[in-house]
Amino acid sequence: MFQRILFMFFVLINLNAVLSMDDVGEKAFERHTKLSDPDVLKPLLLPEFRMEPTFSKVVALVESRYEVAPRGIHPDGNESKYGILMCMNPETVAYTMRLSPGKTVLELAGADGSLATLFAFAGAKRSLLLDFNPKEVALFEQRKASLPEVADQLESVCCSVFDILKERPDLISQVDIIYAGNFLHFFTDKEQNFLFSIIKSLLKPKGRIIFTTNGLRYPTCVQTPFLTRRTVSYLFIQSNQEEVSLPLKRVQLSDEECSEDLDPKEYQKLRIYMRHPNMMTRVGSELKNNWVAMPEAKQLQDVQIRKKIDAILKEEKKLLRTITFGSIFFHKSTSRIYSPEALGKLVSDHGFENPLAFHIGKNGHILLEVTPNDLGDSAGVIAVYNPPPDL
Repeated sequence: MFQRILFMFFVLINLNAVLSMDDVGEKAFERHTKLSDPDVLKPLLLPEFRMEPTFSKVVALVESRYEVAPRGIHPDGNESKYGILMCMNPETVAYTMRLSPGKTVLELAGADGSLATLFAFAGAKRSLLLDFNPKEVALFEQRKASLPEVADQLESVCCSVFDILKERPDLISQVDIIYAGNFLHFFTDKEQNFLFSIIKSLLKPKGRIIFTTNGLRYPTCVQTPFLTRRTVSYLFIQSNQEEVSLPLKRVQLSDEECSEDLDPKEYQKLRIYMRHPNMMTRVGSELKNNWVAMPEAKQLQDVQIRKKIDAILKEEKKLLRTITFGSIFFHKSTSRIYSPEALGKLVSDHGFENPLAFHIGKNGHILLEVTPNDLGDSAGVIAVYNPPPDL
C-alpha cells in the first residue's frame, strides 16, 4: 500500500511539472476519466457543441473508441501492415482536448480520425489526420462531410509519416501537439531516428508529443522490456455477450527475437473458433450451440503452436462453457515492448523534455500499478520539445 501511495505521489508531481507549462490546472490529466459521461465530456467541448443535436454526434464518436475491443484497421484483418485499432486512452484524449483550443493538432497513424475529430470539437484551430491507408482517410473524409460544425477545422493527409515533410512542407514548425497511438513500437532504430527528426521539424517551440505504444502485455517482459524487436504470438478468448468487449483470457504462445529490419507485415490475426447463437451444430438428434472451427484456422500451420492452443482450450473448458457468443483468436505481431521507463528514456534521448510516462491497462485507462490481471497493455508518454536556441 505504501509503495502504491508513493507511486501515486510521484505521478502527480510529474503531471504537475508537465501541466505547469500550459497552466491548464491539475484537472487536465486524471487517473480515470470517464469520457463517455456527459458531465465529463461537455466541459471539454466548445460551448456551441454542448447542445443537441451536435452533442449526440460527439458522444457517438467517444463511444466508438471508449473501452471497446480492438478492431482490425481493415475489414479483411490481415491486410493491415500495422495491426489493430485499440480502444482510446481517455486520460490522454481528455488531456489533449483541454490543450486543443486555438491550437494545431496532428494525429499520426490515426486510422479513421475519430480522435482528430474530437480535438476539433474541443476547439482546435486545425486538427489533422495523417494515415497512410486511403481506406481509412476516406472514412475520415466521409465523417468530415457529415459534420459541418467542424469541417473547416478538419484536414487529412494521406501518406506515410516518413513522407509528410515532402507532402506538406507548410506544416513545418506549425504544429502545437502531435498525438500518436500505438504505432511507434513497429519501427526499426533507423526508422525511429528518422521519425523523431520529422516530429521535431513539425513542432513549434514548446510543442508537445502524446504517444502510446505497446506495453508489458506479455508475461515474459514484466521485469525487462524488449529493447530489440521481437515476434510474439498469443491466444485470446473474447466474449461478445451482454456487450462484453474485452478479452477474458490472454495466453502467450511464443516469443522470439527477430531481425531488426523484419517488416511488420508479419502481423497476423486469425479467428480460429467462434460460438454464436445462430451457429448451431447437430449432435445426434439435437442442435447445439457449440464452438465451431473457422476457415482461418487452416492458416495456422505451426504444429507446436496448435498443440499449445489445444492444451490451453482444454484447461479453459469451464470458461468456454460460460460464453454463448464469442471468439478465440490467434495473434502474432512483430514489434518492440516498452515499459514506461524505457519509453520515457526514448523520447528524452531524442531531445524531448520533462517526459511523463505511464502504464495503460486493457480497457485503455491509465494504471497506477501493474497486477497479474492487468500487466499493462500499453505504455504512454507526454513530453515537450524545446529546440536549442541555434535552431
